[in-house]
Amino acid sequence: MSDAIQSWIEQATSGRGVLACGVRRADRSLLVRSTRTDFPDAQMEQAMRKLYEAIYALQQNQIPTERVRWSFETAQMHCVARPGGVMAVVLADKETASAAEIERLLTEAPL
Repeated sequence: MSDAIQSWIEQATSGRGVLACGVRRADRSLLVRSTRTDFPDAQMEQAMRKLYEAIYALQQNQIPTERVRWSFETAQMHCVARPGGVMAVVLADKETASAAEIERLLTEAPL
């Protein structure tokens, strides 16, 4: 794992309200970390795979996908995607996460 990705993951998971985060690299490998025992890394990997499939489908229909956010009952999944299948994802609690912090993390994602 690159030092930049490792540093970003550590920084993201220390953020208030961050439940999990991850990066998908151009070689399709996933690097994830969860902060919750009830949402293990394997579950975040699966969510990111499905998220990538959705983003790819949107791209095939010329729908902009550089920034995507899905809202759920208690959480939001924030994603920044780049050409070539590279993306960074932050899963955050809707009540406790800071919008400014999430924005900063996505802006600084090592893509």
